[in-house]
Parts: sequence; structure tokens; C-alpha cells
Amino acid sequence: SNTAITASSSVIIGEHVRIGAGVKIYDTDFHSLVPQERTSSPEITANISKKPIQIKDYAFIGAGAFILKGVTIGHSAIIGAGAVVTKDVGNNEIWAGNPAKKIGIL
Repeated sequence: SNTAITASSSVIIGEHVRIGAGVKIYDTDFHSLVPQERTSSPEITANISKKPIQIKDYAFIGAGAFILKGVTIGHSAIIGAGAVVTKDVGNNEIWAGNPAKKIGIL
């Protein structure tokens, strides 16, 4: 369903998690934020930031959402379609938007 998961550090997905079409889960920045490092040939990769992601049981990730490095999505949490998640989401919380923010609780 055009979902992409990149695990440079780790991505842990719990049981019964639903992941919508086009979701992107990235635990890395892919490139250095320092211009000289990212434009050198070959690219300097030592300072590329990466942090693990955990998506707990029964979470639901809506279509087109981005889950970025270092985030934990709580048990039974819901992420709205198109959300960009940059912070931890608690259990039973509903988050949406860009950047994603809490909009409700189950």
C-alpha cells in the first residue's frame, strides 16, 4: 500500500497495529544537517541523527501519516491521516495535524 519503513536504528511495531496506505515511518534523518557533510563526496554519514521508533499494540496510523525518529505511539492510539508525528503519543490518545498534536482521548 505504498507504506515505507526505514529502520537505521530500530522500528518496533506491536500486535494488531493498523497502518494506512502511504504511511512513512523513518527512524533517521537520512542525511546530515551540516551542509558541508551532506554535500561532500562521498557524503559524511557519521553525524546523521537516528533514534528508535516504537508503535504499541492496537495503534492505528491513518493514511499518509509520517512517524519520525524517536517517537513512541502508545497502546490503542490513533494518528490521523496526513499527520506528521514528531513527539510521543500517549496510550488512547488521538493526534492529527502538521505537526501532529493531541486532539482527543478515547
